[in-house]
Amino acid sequence: MTRHVWEATLSTFLAKFITAATFAIPVLLFELRTSIMVSIFWGLMVLAPTFMLARQQGLPPWKAIGEHVLVAVGVVTISYYVGLWAKDLIE
Repeated sequence: MTRHVWEATLSTFLAKFITAATFAIPVLLFELRTSIMVSIFWGLMVLAPTFMLARQQGLPPWKAIGEHVLVAVGVVTISYYVGLWAKDLIE
């Protein structure tokens, strides 16, 4: 039983880490403005399976997608302001 918990924990951590790390790729490949647009597009594509999962579970897709988009907008907004704060610290 304990082994299954640790396996699930490790696989969840790795999946989330790898998914989050993919958002660094556009920053490394493109100018900042372009990488932001690519990252937003990629983020929406990552959220796309939510639609199919909601339908399979008999839930309203708009509600499931809305929750994820709301969280994503919150993360982007907080990241933006943390970036401004960090920029002020450097200057």
